Amino acid sequence: MGPMDIIYGCISIVKSILGALFYILVSPLTITQNASTRAAPQNPRATAEKFKREFEEKHGQRHPDFFAGGYLQALDQAKRNFQFLVVILQSDEHYDTEKFNSETLTSPLLIDFFRENNFIVWGGNVRESEAYQVSHKLRATTYPFVATIVYQQIPGTGRMDMVLSDKLEGLSTAENLLVNLTNSLQRHTPLLARLRAERESHEATRALREAQDNAYYASLRADQEKDRRARKAEEAKRIAEEKKLKETERKEREYKEKKEKREQWRRWAVESLPEEPGDGEKAVARLSFKFPDGKRVVRRFRNSESLETIYTFVDTYGLQRFSSPSKPPDNYTHKYKFVLVSPFPRTVYPMDKTKIIGDDKVLCPSCNLIIEEVESDDEGDELW
Repeated sequence: MGPMDIIYGCISIVKSILGALFYILVSPLTITQNASTRAAPQNPRATAEKFKREFEEKHGQRHPDFFAGGYLQALDQAKRNFQFLVVILQSDEHYDTEKFNSETLTSPLLIDFFRENNFIVWGGNVRESEAYQVSHKLRATTYPFVATIVYQQIPGTGRMDMVLSDKLEGLSTAENLLVNLTNSLQRHTPLLARLRAERESHEATRALREAQDNAYYASLRADQEKDRRARKAEEAKRIAEEKKLKETERKEREYKEKKEKREQWRRWAVESLPEEPGDGEKAVARLSFKFPDGKRVVRRFRNSESLETIYTFVDTYGLQRFSSPSKPPDNYTHKYKFVLVSPFPRTVYPMDKTKIIGDDKVLCPSCNLIIEEVESDDEGDELW
């Protein structure tokens, strides 16, 4: 065998050793639930509570804050929050376990260190299925076993993941364990601090973007609501104006129709009005009318005629007799917009078609009558 063969052989051995070490350090630290042939798997939380309860029964309540869940949960939380994960594995078969628990894990310095640096501490007894699987994954050879797992770059891959950083096997004092943990803390804290800062920055940026988006969409919704209300108000205004216009048009039509029927009735009435009695005719009443504008008119009426004849004369005064409708308009009831009043003594003569002129001793043989207008719904109509 030549010198080169010896050199190549040595290089191969070194590569094998380094490869094995690399596998141990960076292989995935997750476990499977069926990898053990020990006791049947239990609920991880229940197992964690059992570990804590048994520890407190023997050594009291002064101990690290053991994680209240399974190993995978602790690993995931440490990864998400960029925390150190300390895994403590024990075996009842090892003599050092009792001393480690009663002296090391109850040390106030160690407990304060874990709490102040926000370490996650997960403990398990290898008689349980989960802890047994973890011991195989972390290559534990003796107990008590303490491993520090931290989020870092996997050598040679550029990928970040939870990696086994340090481990102590066998009995360790609190002081030795603190030295080991402090060294690990100093090595990895800068990276974890940077990762936390980056995440906080990303979260702050995301929160700011989300707040800006929320503000934008809130403003957009407010604008849309404002537009909707404006459109609704505009539509309501349009409907109201349209309704008002229709109502106005309806009233105008009704007014026009009523006015036309009134005029039609007056034309018919003036043609139907009996002729004034002649000068020599007897049994007549001579009536003097004073109109609202001050005009005075004198006319004679037969005593046999009704009071309505007087009202018709006054209402149609000033109209010329022309060819007119042979009958009054349909669906029309004429309303007189005035009353006849005798001043001395004041006597009001409301329209009464059944009242005969000759039956009233005030009207016959002569009487002065004042025409008083009354309020009417038909505004704008001219009486004479």
